[in-house]
Amino acid sequence: MQPDMQAQLGLGALSMTDGCVSKKPGCLLRQRPDLGLLAVQGDAGDAGFQASFERLFAVMPPDAGQVADSGPLSIARVARCEYLICGRHAHIADLKAREHTSRGDVSCWILDITHGQAIFDLEGHRAHDILAASCGLDMRLGAFPVASATRTRFAHIPAYIERRGLEGFRLVVERPLAVYIRDWIETGMDALR
Repeated sequence: MQPDMQAQLGLGALSMTDGCVSKKPGCLLRQRPDLGLLAVQGDAGDAGFQASFERLFAVMPPDAGQVADSGPLSIARVARCEYLICGRHAHIADLKAREHTSRGDVSCWILDITHGQAIFDLEGHRAHDILAASCGLDMRLGAFPVASATRTRFAHIPAYIERRGLEGFRLVVERPLAVYIRDWIETGMDALR
């Protein structure tokens, strides 16, 4: 967003790293550079994996398409054997250290994917309108309830979407596409009446 547009919107001199990208009536878009991501893979049906998962994350693996909170971490099952863990960088670093020290006892594969991804939070009573206009999923509360997660295509690119609350969503895309997604969402916000 250009500085003159930021001033017109009353946002001041914000950048992508400040966390606030754009605010319009009924919608707030923030990039979340304060959060990190881990990809975890393991067989959900394997007792060893379940025990390792519970030991590392203090929660049983969630069902497909669901999100479980474990303290400061959000844990989503995005495929049969794949989970996405989101949390502040300090918590992600702590998890990686615990996994490293117990490597022989862990029956799963853990990879830090923070630097390859961009995380956005889209909030407000019009957030679902923007998402619905940009992907083929029904984003209404009855069809995509709180603590739901999915992989889909958003604005023609692969994305992960999680419902964080009644009017809040998290969107994760590949980092090189962050500016494209930000511009796409801002255009959608401008079109809201």
